[in-house]
Amino acid sequence: MAIVTVTNIGPTDPIVVEGYVSVSPGETLSFYRRPAEIDLMISIINAKYAGLASVTITYTAAEQAWLAWAAQQATTSPVTLPDGATVTIDISQGTLFSVTTAASRNLALSNPKDGAKFLLAHTASGGAYTLSPSADFLFGSDIVALSATANGRTDIIGFVYMASLGKALVVSYVKGF
Repeated sequence: MAIVTVTNIGPTDPIVVEGYVSVSPGETLSFYRRPAEIDLMISIINAKYAGLASVTITYTAAEQAWLAWAAQQATTSPVTLPDGATVTIDISQGTLFSVTTAASRNLALSNPKDGAKFLLAHTASGGAYTLSPSADFLFGSDIVALSATANGRTDIIGFVYMASLGKALVVSYVKGF
């Protein structure tokens, strides 16, 4: 949730966005909204009240970090990794990686960067295959290992690199796409 502040700088009429907000002339109103609602509100205010309203959005530090990461993901093309005995994720090459394997493989990491967030889409071709992460990776108590990816399916694994640990933490694992 972000804080939205709307200031009515018009001379006479209130700014009304039905179902969202009504702001009288000279008044400033702040409230919390989900990002999808914010986009709709801003488009309505800009269309109906151009030059009569000032809208600002304030995100928390965590929201700002997530939005920056999400924007990067939206503009980043996946890096296709070659199949081989060891599949190496080079973090300097991007944040989205994919590999199609024809057997079970080892998984390694290169060029780690503190705080790097990255995803790997693993597709198994010709059988159910497992990626075996090297000592570069660390599992928690919720995700303790990677299981075999079913033939013709794709599993998505999410990581965050922590320099203080010298490891990429396995933070998400979704199977069967």
